[in-house]
Amino acid sequence: MIFLLNIYLDIFLFSSIINTFPQTNFHLTDINDEKFAHDCLRFSISPIDEIDSQEILSFCLIEPLSKWNIPVNTLDKTLTFADLRKQNVTSEQLYQWSASIDLIEQYQIYITSNNYQSSMSTNVFYNCSIPRFGSQCQYEFLYLPSNHFSLKEAILQFYRIEYKPTSLTCYMHLNCNRGSKSICLDWTEICDEYVHCVDDHIDEKFCWQLLINECKEDEFRCRNGQCISKLFAFDEFNVHECLDRSDTYYSHQAHLNPSDEITLYEPQIYYEDITCFILNNRLNIIPLVTRSCDKTRHPLLRKFMLTDIPTTLSNICHTVFYYIFYYEASKNLMREDICEYNKCIFLVNETCPDMIMIVPAPLAFGHVSVGYFKQTDFGYPYVRYPDFVCYNEKLCREFPLNNGTLLRHNNQICRRTQDLSPSLSFKGRIISTIDAQISSLQEILMQCNTILYENTNICTSPLMYRCRNSTKCISIHRLCDRMSDCDYHDDEDCSLINGICSPIDSDILYKCPLNNVCISRSRISDGTCDCRVEYSTNCEDEIAGSCPENKFQSCNVHIMNNIVRKIITFSTICDGFSELSPIIIDGMNHTDETECELWQCNNTYTRCDGFWNCLNGADEVDCDENPLINCQLHHHICVKPGTFELICLPLEKANDGQVDCLGAIDEPIRCQDNNYFYIFYNFYCDITNEGLCADTYAACNSECLKENQHIFCNLTNTFNILYYCNYVNYTDRSYLYNYFCSIPGKQSKIQLGYFALDGPLINKQPEAIMKPEPIQQTFPYNFECHRGYPLILSSNRTQIICLCPPSYYGNYCQYQNQRVTFTLRFQPYSDSRRTIFSIVIQLIDNTTQRIIHSTKQITYVYVKHCQTKFNFYLTYSTRPKLSNRTYSIHIDIYEKQTVAYRGSLFLPLPFPFLPVHRIGYFLTIPRNNQSIKVICQCLHGRCIKYAENTSESAFCHCKPGWTGKDCSISYNCTCAFDLYCVGVEANGRSICICPLDRWGPRCLLSNTNSTCLNNGQYVLTDDDMVSEKKFFCICLKGFSGELCELEDSKLIVSFDKNIIQSEITMLVHFIEIEKQGPIRNGSTFQSISIYSNEILIRWSRLFHIVFVELSNKVYYLISVEKYYNRSRIIQKLISSSDRCGHLNEYVNETIANFLLIRRIKYYHVPCQHEKSISCFYDQGHFCLCQQFGSQRLANCFPFDPNLVHNCFKLSTCQNDGDCIQNDHQCPQTSRCNCRECSYGSLCQFKSSLFDLSLDGILGFHIQPHIHITNQPIIVQITLCLIVLIVFIGILNGFLCLITFKSRETRQVGCGYYLHSATITTLLTSIILILKFSILLCAQIGMITNRLSLNIQCYSFDYVLEVCLTLDRWLIGFVALERAYNSYKGINFNKTKSIRIAKYAISILILLIIISSIYDPIHRRLADDDSNDEQKRIWCIVSYSSALLSFNQFIHMFHFFLPLTFNIISALAIIILAIKRRRNLQTDLSLYQITSEQVHQNRHLLISPCILIILSLPRLIISFLAGCMQSNSSPWIYLIGYLVSFLPSMLLFVIFVLPSKLYLDEFKKGIRQCQQTFQRLISCFPCLSS
Repeated sequence: MIFLLNIYLDIFLFSSIINTFPQTNFHLTDINDEKFAHDCLRFSISPIDEIDSQEILSFCLIEPLSKWNIPVNTLDKTLTFADLRKQNVTSEQLYQWSASIDLIEQYQIYITSNNYQSSMSTNVFYNCSIPRFGSQCQYEFLYLPSNHFSLKEAILQFYRIEYKPTSLTCYMHLNCNRGSKSICLDWTEICDEYVHCVDDHIDEKFCWQLLINECKEDEFRCRNGQCISKLFAFDEFNVHECLDRSDTYYSHQAHLNPSDEITLYEPQIYYEDITCFILNNRLNIIPLVTRSCDKTRHPLLRKFMLTDIPTTLSNICHTVFYYIFYYEASKNLMREDICEYNKCIFLVNETCPDMIMIVPAPLAFGHVSVGYFKQTDFGYPYVRYPDFVCYNEKLCREFPLNNGTLLRHNNQICRRTQDLSPSLSFKGRIISTIDAQISSLQEILMQCNTILYENTNICTSPLMYRCRNSTKCISIHRLCDRMSDCDYHDDEDCSLINGICSPIDSDILYKCPLNNVCISRSRISDGTCDCRVEYSTNCEDEIAGSCPENKFQSCNVHIMNNIVRKIITFSTICDGFSELSPIIIDGMNHTDETECELWQCNNTYTRCDGFWNCLNGADEVDCDENPLINCQLHHHICVKPGTFELICLPLEKANDGQVDCLGAIDEPIRCQDNNYFYIFYNFYCDITNEGLCADTYAACNSECLKENQHIFCNLTNTFNILYYCNYVNYTDRSYLYNYFCSIPGKQSKIQLGYFALDGPLINKQPEAIMKPEPIQQTFPYNFECHRGYPLILSSNRTQIICLCPPSYYGNYCQYQNQRVTFTLRFQPYSDSRRTIFSIVIQLIDNTTQRIIHSTKQITYVYVKHCQTKFNFYLTYSTRPKLSNRTYSIHIDIYEKQTVAYRGSLFLPLPFPFLPVHRIGYFLTIPRNNQSIKVICQCLHGRCIKYAENTSESAFCHCKPGWTGKDCSISYNCTCAFDLYCVGVEANGRSICICPLDRWGPRCLLSNTNSTCLNNGQYVLTDDDMVSEKKFFCICLKGFSGELCELEDSKLIVSFDKNIIQSEITMLVHFIEIEKQGPIRNGSTFQSISIYSNEILIRWSRLFHIVFVELSNKVYYLISVEKYYNRSRIIQKLISSSDRCGHLNEYVNETIANFLLIRRIKYYHVPCQHEKSISCFYDQGHFCLCQQFGSQRLANCFPFDPNLVHNCFKLSTCQNDGDCIQNDHQCPQTSRCNCRECSYGSLCQFKSSLFDLSLDGILGFHIQPHIHITNQPIIVQITLCLIVLIVFIGILNGFLCLITFKSRETRQVGCGYYLHSATITTLLTSIILILKFSILLCAQIGMITNRLSLNIQCYSFDYVLEVCLTLDRWLIGFVALERAYNSYKGINFNKTKSIRIAKYAISILILLIIISSIYDPIHRRLADDDSNDEQKRIWCIVSYSSALLSFNQFIHMFHFFLPLTFNIISALAIIILAIKRRRNLQTDLSLYQITSEQVHQNRHLLISPCILIILSLPRLIISFLAGCMQSNSSPWIYLIGYLVSFLPSMLLFVIFVLPSKLYLDEFKKGIRQCQQTFQRLISCFPCLSS
């Protein structure tokens, strides 16, 4: 049996390989609750070409499978889990064999549980035979073009079949009576400001809330009142986050009409969740029958409206009247049979009532209808237009009477058509279809569009405008929108009052600056020029900023014109065509074509561009690679007048005033228009003396040529150049045609040129937006599933089963679903760009259960998804959503690698009456979560503050296994291996955050086949991201590419010695040149040590120009490369000749002070006069000096030297550091450029944090991984000085110990003070040498043990400070005791002095330690990775502002008080001595006595003076320097630091040598030491014997 099973499995495996068939892995196959979607197919799609966005298309079965009575499958083989395990089948293989995701996870649980006898061993896997698939092989494809297609390709191909449904989809969650039982409400018709529901106006009843809705400052208000992020407004062509598409701009092409495209696209958000309009002749937006973008809905509605028979009409009357008078029935074949021989007239007269209303449903505003009178004479042909209009008199205000006759029909007032306004009467005579009837009624009878809002006081809102002499009010956002909403059209009275738009402020209205007209801001950048000025091309309301710079060529013509007219571009200056609007300077008009005397017309941008930019055509000579005739150099080819033969014209004869060529081509000044738009009249007709300029191809349409015009016209056959140049092959044209096709004709000059290193700029037309071609339907299908995806049941191949997208439900996807459509973009802080986030978006309600109705999980990492828009649906678990609940969006953000919680956001869903919520949100990922004190009661969780200001301040973040508003409801977490559960959905599924190497709804599936190169990080895509790529790679710095296979470009830059005098920081700018596009400027920050003259720079993106920016805006050019070569290593020694100076250095002050429009025309001057310079810069431009022919010309690109770098205002740089990023659109890396006194990768460290220690003074100068003998000179000298100081200190200590060990020196307290100071001196010396040694070894890299570094960080600087402070106090107490001794004289108590000294020393030690204990508490080790090549560890101390003030006070207290003791004591001793001496020597003057005593006791003054001199520098540096700039001036800090140790090291010199007692005792001690030493020496022979 096992043998047969092995054979079977081998065959199965083999057949799985050789048989190609779409892999179909169903999701949600284990959902048992019938109210939830199940059996889902998913795949990822980019909604619109060239748009960085992502959407998961999901097609699910809504109805339970039991509804179709599917029989047990006996056709396909089955395998139990036990069978699969025995053959070592893996879950990955099951995935490839189209098993459902849930079954694969169950199998994974089975094989990892090691319990092979469990009940799961009998679970069955169905091995489906082609063409069957599904969990039980129950499905087959209805349409599969090829077995080689993937599932995604098969579904997308199906949706290329033109959509032709035969029934409507309906929104059923609103009880709407449309007046006809055959038509239903569409979701787009709710809150569209037109009534569709008869009587109760339920479709508009609550929509007043949208009218008064106001958006936040960072939001854009859509026309319908919806709010989206401003960053989404006008960000892409034909991409919209507003339901009404008011946030997208129009291109100069006709913008794509979604109603056309929806029939050829899969049901994705950008085409499903929008509303559509048509434009009438006045460009007013007016709906036709519906606002649905499904163009098939329009004819279906018309069909059902006309075929629905009113109760007042018989079937015969309705049918006959419909056939006669409605164009929709004109193609019906039955019409000819029924109406032959005037039978229709007879039937109408016999069967129809006097007033005929053929359409039972209102045609406009929910109550306006049209009808006909029965007549005996219909005339010929049968042409009838509505005879009367019926309406609800309560809903039509200020209706014009015109003395007409009032009629009543079905409880409505009716008026004859001719009694209404003349325009409607005129319309009435031409109406022939229901479309014309509806559009006429909606346009002319707008006053009948009265909406009965629920809030009857809506007009009192300041956000509403009350129409003049009326009770009607409209939203203030509808003012001046070129649509009359008020009866007297006062909403379109947009004149200025006192120079401002009234009555609404500038937030609502926009004042056209040139024609002083007010328009609605909704009209800005809508593709229509509303601010037009006569005889001007300016259009101020089509704002250039609404069109992306990189897509300028696709902007509408008005925006293009605005950009061209206002932006000064170097490439179009002085090119013979005026682009810029005139600027008045000193009373004179200046344009881009004035003051061009110093500009070379033949340059990089004009050479061979197809236009004579030079009047003699020097820029176009010798440009044709395949000339019509061969000429010498510097000759033009032209046609000789009269003979019409091709000749060679010398350059000297061009523009010489004499016409030598046909049409005066050689004299362009006669006909060339300097307008940058189309060049029409460039052919000179010489028939008159004055001459006439005409179209080239129209030269034969009238008298033009003085000689032989008939010959010319015969040769050219009237010369239709447009046709022949564009459509006729080159070989089929005559030489004249080829000639005239080669000169400028019907083409426009480049309007906005872009930077290029060389070569002509060819006019690049915008690429046409390609629509998908429809596929011919070749199989029977009536689109029963509507927008759903059809499958057929294997057991009943005639039974269609429909998989519905989230926007529909029902067994045939015939019902429109309530839903939330979400577009999300993310932006992390600059330090999180390589962090992988798991973002969980949940649709929740406000109940205590906090039910999660649906969820979406996104794996996001900035370096891969920097500008990606994530589009997805969230649906409600109940249908319809419950009216007594409010719903909102809750977003949790986690770091995927560690499952560290980052924070949460809360987005309420306002306007619960809306069927579709469209949300466009730009989410800033918070840096960390914020726990707050108890505001919410959380039983099994913690109270968390939302990351942004929302209506909800805090919520309970529950522990895994708990849910609910207060985390009181438990649930069973089914995530694998106790992974992190973040909640449970309404369908019972746990929401799991998977690690990087796992996927699946419960994270049970894995893939360890990492293919990322160069140690790139392998990340599996989400379970929802069913795509061709199952993973992506996050590359380490230095590598890029899909698999991290590309190494970054390398630049090795060194500086000449006369440039670098100290450590420098620099910005390296990389310029990428895009052909016919704006340059891309990326930057990176680098620093060069003063001990290194070379730096390695890595760059991952393409570049062509590199230059560096040093401090004070000093620039040096590194490289200019026309072609990018990634593998090339650029080495550059930068010298003074590479410096790029400011323009002011090369031109006089007058030119330098010109405005840019004048100053730019002198840019060639520096390159021509200063042969040594290679570049220069100006405000707004960076220029290269390049050789063009025999001249050096400037070539400039836009560059702002004062650009502020802030990383999208999400910089993590501290202490006012600048965040420098490598791209202004989608930066992959960023670095912090620190201000003075700051350093570190985030500028997080300040030099003041070192508190004047060796770390800050010397640390930056110690070079890592370099031996001491090769260290900088300052390090080596410091080593010598510290060794010397320590040697002196230890020697001083030993000498003092010899002195103060004698009892005679300790007869009073002074001896104990000095004895203690001696001990502190020895301790200070030892700690100082240890501090330096460990610092040196740590920075070199010899010590990396964290514990050792922590010990020295927390203790050494603190002990040194305590010892120095204690030493100052001990010396101060010595001075005090001497003064007290002098005061007491013979009454001085030595015993008491000793006792006081002992107590004082103990108390001093204790107080000093306590007063400075905050220092080690606030010390820490800090890792500095600001330099990728050199990782450092610093010992820093960080104080709060209050503690910093306290620290300064403590330092001053410990410095000045002991010093004061010294000075006061010395003066007291001298004064007492003077007093005693004067009592004894009365014959001496006071001056003599004072001089004598000062001289005798000078050592008492010298000691404190020495202390002041040696200690004061450290104090001054600490308090006055602000921060240590030890990189530039280390010697000042080093000397100040080391000198402060000298007082401790000179105790012997200061106290012992001047004192006779101490010196005698020292000598005794020395003699004792000598004697002891001699005794030891004498003992050596005894010991040796």
